[in-house]
Amino acid sequence: MARFIQSASAKDLAGASDRNSDERAYESSAISGLAFLRWLEMDQEAALRHNPAMLGWSVWARLQPKEALAEALKSRPDMLDSIIDGIAQSDPALARKLLEEHPGVNRMFLSASLREELEKTDPAAAASQASQKNDGALTGIFTRWFDQEPEKALAWMRGLTDPVQRRVAEEVAFKKLTASDPATALKEARQLPAGGRQLNFMADAIVALAHTDPAAGLAAAESVASPFGRQKVLVALAGSLTASDPGQAAALVSKIDWRRLAETPKPEEGEDAILLRNSQTGREDPEGLPDKVITGLMASVPEATANALATLPPESGGEILGTAIGNWAGQAPEAASAWIRDQPAGPVRDRSIEALTHWLIYRSPEPDYAAALSWAEAASPEKQRWLLKDTVRRWRKSDPLAAAEAVEGLKIPEEQRDALLEMIEQ
Repeated sequence: MARFIQSASAKDLAGASDRNSDERAYESSAISGLAFLRWLEMDQEAALRHNPAMLGWSVWARLQPKEALAEALKSRPDMLDSIIDGIAQSDPALARKLLEEHPGVNRMFLSASLREELEKTDPAAAASQASQKNDGALTGIFTRWFDQEPEKALAWMRGLTDPVQRRVAEEVAFKKLTASDPATALKEARQLPAGGRQLNFMADAIVALAHTDPAAGLAAAESVASPFGRQKVLVALAGSLTASDPGQAAALVSKIDWRRLAETPKPEEGEDAILLRNSQTGREDPEGLPDKVITGLMASVPEATANALATLPPESGGEILGTAIGNWAGQAPEAASAWIRDQPAGPVRDRSIEALTHWLIYRSPEPDYAAALSWAEAASPEKQRWLLKDTVRRWRKSDPLAAAEAVEGLKIPEEQRDALLEMIEQ
């Protein structure tokens, strides 16, 4: 190959210098560089003209740094950024020195090699360069800088005005702070503009804080200014404690306005586009978190959870109570039934009966229409009428005779019984 390069024509060298990748990428790159270098010796003007200007000067500087630099200073100062970029690939320390000597050079397109050298001596400059290039390197640079000098990294982050760069730096900073010092992470998050992003970071910090100081975590969650946001943080906190401390999680149940979680936040709250993420709960679907929390608690502390939900006003916890009883019925129907029997007449008992009959009819491995009808009969008159109809409507499809016999035995007004029997005959 060396003999070929020495004896090749300019045309052959042009072809060889264009080879920059194959199954032997390193070898191919070396051959390409040698061919280009030989072409520069034969016809510098043609070689540089054949390659895009910046690329050609960069390759030349990598192979012959002194010669390329001298020529650039003499005739093409506009190529200094390409020259320094090329030198950085073989001698980053020299490239760093040249940058100090030529502060006006455009740094946006400098190589990764120089960036690594720059990061060692001036991480702020390296981070700024990476943020200008927007090539994904900022995350790594800022992470390493934060590990070494968190206060300086935070100060640099606070001064960022570009929203994309700020977002990248914040993701790193809050993840690190939440893991090491959740109280400080929470303090920093409170300084951010109100909205979904701030709430995300606050929720993460509060969840982490609660695992070491439950009282402080709960106090922080209850201090969230936005009513909608406060419910989001409380349910995230309950979800994070479900596995590690279900008793504490169950105690949170009565503090949450579950109805509010299903609402769309008001625009003035600044959270209309909120997606509350929380890696500690393993949650991927924020809107499904309330059901996941209740499902987990009903598997570990069902009675405590049901008792907590029973203390909530119907408009706050009615829907989630149904979810809880439905889960309990699937795991321990006898225990769930016993709990319902002990409830005084009222909305909690009615909602629980509704959830149990729904499970008996639709979700039980073997539908138990007789039990469902019995529970429907035990509901208040307003709820009873609807539940009886729903049960009979389903039962008549599989066994109309059994359904009719059961209806005949119900202790309900004759008019209501006749309407149910007529439904079965249709």
